[in-house]
Parts: sequence; C-alpha cells; structure tokens
Amino acid sequence: MAISSAILFDSALDVLFTAGGTWWDDATRASAFVLVKDSLSISGTLSTYGDIAGHEVTDPDYAPIPCANRTVTRQSGVLYFSSDAADFGSTVTITAKYLVCLYGDSANLSGTDPLLWYVDLNTGSGSVQVQSALFRVTPAQTPVAHWFYLQQG
Repeated sequence: MAISSAILFDSALDVLFTAGGTWWDDATRASAFVLVKDSLSISGTLSTYGDIAGHEVTDPDYAPIPCANRTVTRQSGVLYFSSDAADFGSTVTITAKYLVCLYGDSANLSGTDPLLWYVDLNTGSGSVQVQSALFRVTPAQTPVAHWFYLQQG
C-alpha cells in the first residue's frame, strides 16, 4: 500500500497564488484536514468542501482537524509547502481513502470552503483502515518536510 504525493486541486492555484489569494503560511486564515471515503471519484476539478462533504468519513472516532503550523521553506530555488502531520488520534478506528486539505475552520466547515490538495492514502485500490490504532499522515521529509513543492522549470 503506497501513499501518493499531494495533488493540487485546479482551483488551489487561484486560491493560493493570485492577487487577493491567501498565501499558504498566512496564519490569519484557518485550514483543515478532512478524510474522504472511496465512494468519491476524486479529481482536480473539485473546488469546494460542498463537492466532497457527502463523501466525508463518518466513523465515530473521526472529526476534521486543523492543519496547523503551515510553513513555506525555500531551498535551492524550490519552495516547499508543509505543516504539522495530520494526526487523527492514537487509538481510533477509521477507514478512509483520501486526506484532503482545505481552507476552512475544522470545527465549522462551510460548503464554500476552497479545496487545496489531496493525498490518495492507498494508490492501489481500496481504503486504509486502522482499528484502535494511530491514524497519522505525515508530510514527506526529504530534502525538507513538505506536502508539495514548486520549482521553476
């Protein structure tokens, strides 16, 4: 079972990098992690929480969590976008296919909250399931911690 790299939603480029957009490490805007079931046919063209809300995990141990401590690190001309790990608990029972990051308050998500990126938790087929165990998704660690990066071509 392999985890994909983070894949940006098409609309994320507008949200993150256009005039009036909110830069990734701007702490004035809340962001959240949500888990989504394999019933969703995920694609980059989805744009808001309303597009995925009907497929969000409903397991009793699950709740959306904040995407905390977002950072941008520049190294050798590459921008690395990171945050703390998505830690849903140490003794939880959860089944999920995708980790999604979006701008929004994890305690009060709105259908219009913009989606940023997602990770396929099992690039094979099916979902990932933990039973009374740790459910944590950690950003890549090399060369520096990051969910995704931008590099000039």
